Amino acid sequence: MVELTDTVFVLIVVCCYFLPTVILTALATDVYMRNKSSATNRIFSALLLLFAYQYICQTLAYLLPPEAGILVYRWGTVPVSIATLFFSLLFYVKVTKVERNMPRWLLYAFGYVPFLSIFVLSTCTDTIISGWYIDEPWLRIAKGGLYPAYNVYMLLVTATGNILLYFGMKRSNEEREKQKFRKMLLLANISMVIGFLTAAEAGLISHFDLPAMPELGLIASLFWAWSFRMEMVKHNFFPYQLQIYEMLHRRSTFGIIIADRNGKIVEVNPAAKQVLDLLQTKVRLVTDLYPEPVREEKLEQYKIDFARRELKKDREMELAVSEGRTLLAAWDNGFLDFDDQQLQIYIARDITEQRANENKVAFLAYHDPLTGLANRAQMYDRIAQAIDRATEDHRFLFAVLLIDLDDFKRVNDSYGHYAGDRLLAHVAETIRNAVGSLGISARLGGDEFVVLLTGVASEGTARKIAERLVSDFENRPLQLPTQTIRISSSIGMSCFPRDGRDVDTLLQAADAAMYKAKGGGKNRMYTAANP
Repeated sequence: MVELTDTVFVLIVVCCYFLPTVILTALATDVYMRNKSSATNRIFSALLLLFAYQYICQTLAYLLPPEAGILVYRWGTVPVSIATLFFSLLFYVKVTKVERNMPRWLLYAFGYVPFLSIFVLSTCTDTIISGWYIDEPWLRIAKGGLYPAYNVYMLLVTATGNILLYFGMKRSNEEREKQKFRKMLLLANISMVIGFLTAAEAGLISHFDLPAMPELGLIASLFWAWSFRMEMVKHNFFPYQLQIYEMLHRRSTFGIIIADRNGKIVEVNPAAKQVLDLLQTKVRLVTDLYPEPVREEKLEQYKIDFARRELKKDREMELAVSEGRTLLAAWDNGFLDFDDQQLQIYIARDITEQRANENKVAFLAYHDPLTGLANRAQMYDRIAQAIDRATEDHRFLFAVLLIDLDDFKRVNDSYGHYAGDRLLAHVAETIRNAVGSLGISARLGGDEFVVLLTGVASEGTARKIAERLVSDFENRPLQLPTQTIRISSSIGMSCFPRDGRDVDTLLQAADAAMYKAKGGGKNRMYTAANP
């Protein structure tokens, strides 16, 4: 048998027991930092630390005097090994998601049973370890009567873990998930075999004429921890990408709101929080975003949609963010399973400015930008609609007024284009006030305006409105800071169907009547039927 010097002995202990402690602690830190909020990460990290604690206990047991070493073994290694088995079982439960079908009290048992076991062992440790003896240079334990039961206990917990992994593999629908559990099951069984081989009292190492090292079964835990960590990184259980996702979550200009099945908001990113802080009400539930009278109804609908996992795209919601100011948000939703919870995620974006621009573009497509009246395209469309209606309903009457300002060029030449634009806007306002709900008015271009009167009972009513327009223009001059500009207009009127049965004919008839009015002295109205 080869004799070991004290220095070589210490080196062996440091390499075989203390170095794994450092490795396992580093692995535990790495797993925890990858995703601090994940329960699976926290449990696996705690499990690695328990393995590390067992290794440090072994290091102290061999480097301290025998009397102190056996105390470390009794009150450190044995209780923590039991806690480690239960935490490994809890880890399997989390990974395989078996907890969803478990009573809550049974799930919590994985937390308090280890501590109960440690308490019981603190009163009956001698039944597992009855004493110790020195097998130079190693400290050996003398097994008590319960030591076989202790080993059976560890075997049962290990087998339960394998069963959980097997059921996790069978329950998986995706091949990638099945492959993950299949690999984990293989690694767990390899670890168990390594444990049995290296824990043999006169292990294989004795065949090489070296002193047999006790408790080499811990090598199995080191292999299990390292291989599982590598496998879970491979399958993105503990990915560094989560840090990237977290950064995107924080920096996204889109608002992200995550809610549970009861509508309670569990997470918001800074962009969403910035909007929620502006709201006039405190938002605790997703449905608090709706007006108060409909919140209860919306909450019931939320729960129904959540159960159905109903997806909604490009929904819009108007939020009152301050006095007299609203924000328009467009949102999509989705569902995810995270940290053993079913959650709904909303991704919202502020489309207030976008919608305002869209409305502006749509408005300009059918309106005159200077006066806000309808433009030529919209007026042609409205007259065509009126023709269709009048063709079907012979009781429906309408008239077309074509308005031209007299001597408008003189206004531009004398006072400038700014004054001319002010005059056109003033005329448009006068037309709006006179016509009201009886029709629609438009600017065709330059100083030409058209009015479509659809709410009149007779041609006489339309004529009175046209005459009132001439009078209103004359009596409402444009007041500028340095001068007053008086307004004179010539108006021509045509009626359907007498003066035309299509848009162009009606406008031509009204235009001809307008020129008759100019020829008749201006500042008056003529109808197409005037001789």
